[in-house]
Amino acid sequence: MTISKIAGTYHAWKQGVGYADAPGFCKAARLEEIRAQVYVLTPGRYGGAEEDGEPFEEKIRRLTGTSEEQFIEGRKLEAAISENLKRLEFHSSDNPISANGMDVG
Repeated sequence: MTISKIAGTYHAWKQGVGYADAPGFCKAARLEEIRAQVYVLTPGRYGGAEEDGEPFEEKIRRLTGTSEEQFIEGRKLEAAISENLKRLEFHSSDNPISANGMDVG
C-alpha cells in the first residue's frame, strides 16, 4: 500500500472518475448505510475484507495451528533468553552489575 495509491483513490472518488470500491481497501458508503450502522465509522463495517479464496473454517484451523506452533517456539526462546541472561549476570559484593552494565543493587 503506497501513499500514491491512497491519494489516487481519493482523487478518483472526489472527481467521480475511475473510482471503484475495493474490498479491504475502500468503499464509498452512502448516508443510508452509515445511518443503518448507527453512524459507527469503523472501516470493516463498510469496506469488508479482501477475499483470498480460502474458506473461513479452513483458514481459522490453519491459523490456529500456526499460532500454537509459534506460541510454543516463543516459550522456548523466552526460556533460552532467560537462561542466557542468568549466565551472563555476575555480582561483586561491592558493586552488583548486570550483563548490560547497569547497576542492579
